[in-house]
Amino acid sequence: MKYFFIFFLYIFASGFYQIENVIANNKPITHSSEKEITHAYRDGTASQIEWYNSKGKIDSLKSYYKTGELNESFYFLKGKYHGKSYKHNKNGEILTIWTFNKGLFINREDPRIEFSAKTEIQTKELHESLKEVLSQFKTSQNNLKYRLKLESIRKKLGNYTLALSDLNKIETLVNNYALRKKIKTPKSILASIYERKGNIYSYLEMDEKALLFLEKALKEDPDNTRIMYNLSAHLLSTKSYNRAKLYLHKVITLKPTHSFANRSLSEYYIEHKDFKKAKYHNDIALTNEESLLKYSHPELENDLRTQRGLIFHKLGDNEAAIKILNEVIRLNKSNSYAYRNLGIIYYDLKNLTLAYDYLNKAKALGFIKKYDSNHIESLISASSKN
Repeated sequence: MKYFFIFFLYIFASGFYQIENVIANNKPITHSSEKEITHAYRDGTASQIEWYNSKGKIDSLKSYYKTGELNESFYFLKGKYHGKSYKHNKNGEILTIWTFNKGLFINREDPRIEFSAKTEIQTKELHESLKEVLSQFKTSQNNLKYRLKLESIRKKLGNYTLALSDLNKIETLVNNYALRKKIKTPKSILASIYERKGNIYSYLEMDEKALLFLEKALKEDPDNTRIMYNLSAHLLSTKSYNRAKLYLHKVITLKPTHSFANRSLSEYYIEHKDFKKAKYHNDIALTNEESLLKYSHPELENDLRTQRGLIFHKLGDNEAAIKILNEVIRLNKSNSYAYRNLGIIYYDLKNLTLAYDYLNKAKALGFIKKYDSNHIESLISASSKN
C-alpha cells in the first residue's frame, strides 16, 4: 500500500503545467431533444458536441478547434469507445486514428505528425514515449502505472477527450484501491487528479468545471504552489485580475524564481500597461526558459519571447523588439500573437503599411477567435485608411 501511493505521487509530481489558459464563461447548452449537448468557447463557437441515444448513453462526440475547424470525432457503443475515431488538423487532414472495441483500446496510428521548429524535439520525444507506453498499456489497461503515463502524454499532445477519460479511470482505480484497503485516498493524490481535470477543462473553456476542479484541488492541498499557479493562470485568462494577482504573489512569495508564475505576472503587468514590472518578471522567468519550453503547451503563442518583444517596444527599444519577434516567427510561422505584436509596433511607429500586413496576418491565423479579442480590427481599419 505504501509503495502504491509513493509511486502515484512520483508520477503526478512529474506532470506539467498548462500555461496558456483561455477561458469562457459558458454553460453547456442542452438542445430541446435532450440528445445533443453543445459546449461553446467564449465567442460562441462550438468546442464540443455530444450526441446521446434514447437510453441516455453517449453515441458520438466531436470536438472543435477555437477557430472552428473539426478537431476530433469519437464513436461509442453502449457508452463505451468503439470502432475507429479520428483527430484532424485545421486543414481537415487526419493526424491520428484510434481503434477501440467496446471500451478497450486496440490501436493508434499517426499518419501525420505536425510540429514547428520550436516544438519539433518535444513532439518527436512525446511520440516515441507514446509508442513505448501503448505497447505496455494494450495488455494491461487497468494498470495504474501505464494509465498515468498515457494520460500525461495524451494531454501534452492535446488529446484532451481521452486524457479526461484516463483521469476518470484513474480516480476510480485509486478510490477502489483505497476502499479495498479500508483507507482514505491521500489528499495530495485527489488534489493531483482534480488539478489535471481543471487544467483540461480550462483549455477547453469549460469555465465552471475548470474553476470547480482547480478550487477543489487547492482545498485538498492548500500549500501546493503548482496548483496555486494553475488556478491563478485560469483566473488571469478569465480576466479575474485581482484574484489572479493574489495567487501569483503567493506563489512567488514561496518560490521567488517560479518561472511560470513570473511569466504570468509579466502577462498581468503587460495587460495593465506597467511595462517595467512586466520586464522585471519576464527577466526572472527567462532564467529558466528551458523549463518553460519543456512543460508549456506546444500551442502556446504568448510565450516569454513574444511578451518580451512587446515589452521592449513599449520601453523604447524598437530594434530589439522587432528582432525578437522576427525570431519568434521564424520558429513558429503560425504564431498569431507575434504577428499581432509586430503589427502594434509598426502601427505605433506609423509604418501603417507593415502594420496593416502584420495585423491582417494575425487575423488570418485566428488571433481574434483564439483570444476573443477584437481590438486589432480597429487597428486594421485605421491602418487601411492611410
